[in-house]
Amino acid sequence: MEAILPAVIKIVLAVFMTLFPVVNPIGTALMLSEKSQTVPPDIMKKISIKIAIYSFFVLSIFFLFGFLFLKLFGITTQIVQVSGGLVLTAMAWQMLNSSSFHKNIYNLIRICHDCPEITKGGDHGTKNRASPIGVVR
Repeated sequence: MEAILPAVIKIVLAVFMTLFPVVNPIGTALMLSEKSQTVPPDIMKKISIKIAIYSFFVLSIFFLFGFLFLKLFGITTQIVQVSGGLVLTAMAWQMLNSSSFHKNIYNLIRICHDCPEITKGGDHGTKNRASPIGVVR
């Protein structure tokens, strides 16, 4: 039992680190909040809960029975890795070349430069401002 726990923790961390950039919950949450400004908060909460539940069940089913699905169609792990890399490359290329990507970067820079300056306590009035890269003095 003691040897199993580190292996399970290692697998869970590997799965999390693999899926986190693909799912991109931070970017998706920002897009969802922007697109759903006219939706009442109670309906938005119900939709968010349904999305979380459905996502959990789909991921759980594929986590538990995905190997059977792959075996049924004769797909090897190496094929999944290569095709996943190609899909991620295509998604990244599309994001970099889309006009909405450039528009979003422009809006982020405009918002960051329009935000009020923040006075940092204890540094004798030195003003800091936010930029897409970090805090600029």
